[in-house]
Amino acid sequence: MSEASAARVAITGAALAVAAACGFMIAYAFGLPGWALGGCAALAFAGIASFLWAWSTGLVQPARVIEPRDVTPDSAARELALGRKVEADAAGLTRPELFTALSLGAGGMLAIAALFPLRSLGSRPAASGPPKPPPWRAGVRVVDIDGRPVHRDSLDVGSIATVFPEGAADDPTASVVLIRLHPKLTPEPRDWSPDGYIAFSKICTHVGCPVALYRKSVHELLCPCHQSRFDILARAKPVAGPASRPLPQLALVFDGRGELRARQGFLEPIGPAAWGQA
Repeated sequence: MSEASAARVAITGAALAVAAACGFMIAYAFGLPGWALGGCAALAFAGIASFLWAWSTGLVQPARVIEPRDVTPDSAARELALGRKVEADAAGLTRPELFTALSLGAGGMLAIAALFPLRSLGSRPAASGPPKPPPWRAGVRVVDIDGRPVHRDSLDVGSIATVFPEGAADDPTASVVLIRLHPKLTPEPRDWSPDGYIAFSKICTHVGCPVALYRKSVHELLCPCHQSRFDILARAKPVAGPASRPLPQLALVFDGRGELRARQGFLEPIGPAAWGQA
């Protein structure tokens, strides 16, 4: 492969890696399906691979060899051809510093994209003995992390949010995963999920990790620590992974002002059995 061709492949690969890494971050931020995340990740790595291949095959120069000057009648023609090649190489943007910058840029974007899924881990509840029962009880208002009440129109269909009982937004054991289902879906008990709003304890019943991922296509919550999956249409019954108990469900109700409140507290103990509550 000529240097000019290798340069074009390397530039294209680096650009693809940067664009795909940006796409991965956007897909993750907007909660797009797994195939979108996987596709962007695959394209990013394909771009990096093509960049490295082009660099290694066409841009890494062998050791410099100085050939004795050949004084022949065609020396002028050879020097002219050599000059044209140098100009063509320069036009092909094969300068080492350019490709160093491209490699650093593409690698940096991939590194940033790799950090995004760490947000799903959230904060893990303290493991020093059983925590106090969460302060959920009948009439407690549901609020977000900033203490703002949740209204009927706070979530779009298919959206997920982490919510808390009012006044306890700093208590990780009280955290709840709130999802808005399509109105046609009617999970049991029906009067626990008004207008499609359904809520479960965010604490996995396996070892207490935060359950923070929602697979909208199959209506499952996923714990990222050990891959336990819970069917939210069947009262968060575990369908895969090591968790043996469902996530406790929080019954909800809207008040006269359209604000979401707890109908009652949890009927089952939260967290794993190791916490001594089950």
